[in-house]
Amino acid sequence: MDTPDLASLLAAAVAFVASHFGVSSTPLRAWLIARLGHPRYLALYSLISMLCLAWLIWAYGHAPFLPLWREAAATRWLALIGMPFALILVVGALRRDNPTLLIHQPGLFSPERAGLFAVTRHPLMWGLGLTAILHILAIGDLASLILFGAVGVLALAGTVLQDARKRREDPALWSRLAGATSNVPFLAILAGRARLQPKRLWAPTLSGLIAYGVLLAAHEFLFGISPLP
Repeated sequence: MDTPDLASLLAAAVAFVASHFGVSSTPLRAWLIARLGHPRYLALYSLISMLCLAWLIWAYGHAPFLPLWREAAATRWLALIGMPFALILVVGALRRDNPTLLIHQPGLFSPERAGLFAVTRHPLMWGLGLTAILHILAIGDLASLILFGAVGVLALAGTVLQDARKRREDPALWSRLAGATSNVPFLAILAGRARLQPKRLWAPTLSGLIAYGVLLAAHEFLFGISPLP
């Protein structure tokens, strides 16, 4: 086992998660905004996050391959089938009225035009979480467990922490969100608080499928491994 390289990956994963949770989900966030102003805070936060992400990716590329279980065609197929849904969530979340993004235009979100947010108010986080789970299962090595585990923990735990911050900092917006959406996918629909609007789903679905096709074709070139079974 190449201990130094694996230790670097572990340290990068901890730094990546801590750079988000330790700033955005603690009183440090308000302290920094009060002293720097919101634009400078966002710039500093984004810079730290990108540096930690770059370190995580670099460390993953230099980590040894230590399989945890035998590769199986079934998990590869599961990833191929599941990733379109993950990318629909991720791409569909990138819209100006998404109130859960750091940079969004306030006042644009409307429950009557929720679209993908009828499924979950955190489509980006759930899309990243699903991506992480599918890749852990498909690749099955220790380095991938650390890398995608960090991404998955950050994404899925982040939904809860982000809800808590919205509830605390913007009660009016939180009331609208909680009344018409749910964190857990499809829960608001099952509870009758939201309904699917097919005409508002075609754009994120088409965009997500295009992104899936591009990534599928370029996966081996970009990441050095074919996603096909």
